[in-house]
Amino acid sequence: MNNNLQFEEITKSYKGLKEIKELYFASFPKEERMPFWYIVRKTAFDMVDFLAVCDGDDIVGMSYIMKKDDLVYIQYLAINGKHHSKGYGSRTLDGLKERYSGCRIILEIEEMNSLSENFDQRLRRKAFYEKNGFKEAGIILDEFGNKYEFFNFNGEFTIKEYHELVKKFRGAFIYFFTKPKVYFK
Repeated sequence: MNNNLQFEEITKSYKGLKEIKELYFASFPKEERMPFWYIVRKTAFDMVDFLAVCDGDDIVGMSYIMKKDDLVYIQYLAINGKHHSKGYGSRTLDGLKERYSGCRIILEIEEMNSLSENFDQRLRRKAFYEKNGFKEAGIILDEFGNKYEFFNFNGEFTIKEYHELVKKFRGAFIYFFTKPKVYFK
């Protein structure tokens, strides 16, 4: 295992696109996924970084990022299951913090609902991000019936900034019909 991970830009012609697609479908429930063709298509825009996380020749993970000004939104972050508990998640976050140094970084995790089936997993995920320097933002995302809690690193963000970022990503027309509910905890 190398100390430094490499980030490779994913486009529709990326050599490991099939492996990335499999990781994407294995890592995120259907209700949390955008169509894969759509997120790949969006890589044509400067505001999107779709990154393969590589250790040598091995693809160990992926990250899908939206950017606007100094706000970086980690929409998806996944490490291949065969590479779990080897430090790749923390090293990936360290690499992203370095790549986007000087930027505020946000992400969301499933709401801490003690009645959820995967509550223990949610607690571990929250502890992981806190261990890696992320703080609760006190902001909730309610989208398509799913609730998530935002975390931030290197500075706070506003609900307005989040909406501007999502509107830019989706486009004004789609955003009008799919505007997420975002509110303070």
